[in-house]
This record gives sequence, C-alpha cells and structure tokens, in this order.
Amino acid sequence: ISVGDMVYVQLELNYPNELWYGHWCYVMKDVGSKFLIIPSTLLHDTFNEKYDMLIDTVINGQVSKSVLSLSDMRFIDKQRIDQRRPIGKVLTPKSRIRKRVFEFMEEEEDD
Repeated sequence: ISVGDMVYVQLELNYPNELWYGHWCYVMKDVGSKFLIIPSTLLHDTFNEKYDMLIDTVINGQVSKSVLSLSDMRFIDKQRIDQRRPIGKVLTPKSRIRKRVFEFMEEEEDD
C-alpha cells in the first residue's frame, strides 16, 4: 500500500456526523504504523465543494467517480485496512489532491 492508493477501511462506529463502517479511503500519508486517510463516498446530492473533492478511481477494474470527504480526514492504524479487498487506483493526479487538501486546511471558517 502506497500514498495515493485507495484502500478499504473499517472505520467502525463513530459519532453521528462522521463517516463510519467500511469505506474506500485515499491514503494521503504513511507515518509508520498509521496512515492519514481521506474517506470517500459515492457522488450524491449533498456534494459540497467546500468539504468534498471529486476524483476518478479504478476499483475492482471499474472506473468511477468518488467523493473525498475532506472533513472526515483522519489517522488510522494500518490494521483497520481490510486486506481481503483489492487496492484501488486513483486516476486524479496526487498533486491536485494534495493541493486541494492544503487549500481546505487553510480555508477560513465563517464566523
């Protein structure tokens, strides 16, 4: 598993406004025993450009659109990765994803 891959992660139970259960996640950074991941979902009506980013992926041989949920980015233990699932490929350039993540981190919140 490398930075830029899509992996299936068991996020387990979380609080109501967090993504939970199993999700495909983008590996943003490898820090030894943990990964910084960005969970993804399918494109839906609640897509919000402020908190989400649309990317192109190949999972199980199928090209599709995925939505990275930037507000759900977190570090996870590598043991949360479901090794029974294949590793997905991201077609969107890493540099574009990285740029959007840093923009998201620097955005000012409205008071």
